[in-house]
Amino acid sequence: MLHVAFAEHLHGHEVRTVARQGWKGLSNGALLGRAVDHGFEALVTADTNMEHQQDLKKFALRVIIVPAQELEDLAALAPSILAALASAAPGRATRV
Repeated sequence: MLHVAFAEHLHGHEVRTVARQGWKGLSNGALLGRAVDHGFEALVTADTNMEHQQDLKKFALRVIIVPAQELEDLAALAPSILAALASAAPGRATRV
């Protein structure tokens, strides 16, 4: 799970956490489906296996995979994550 305070670094984006949505414990497929059903445009995750475990083409959602979970590491990656959010295609994983 990504550090909650990281949301402050994603300027220009509305950020909600899986925990705050009450979706903690959902399988990846259920999580992706729920995100799409609730109008989410992107999912930022540290789950490096998601793109191999799910057929992301079935979900109209941009999946951004980051190599860190700690706030300091994520803050350093914020410009790259913001760029990925702007350029990623739905139904695909983009690694930062």
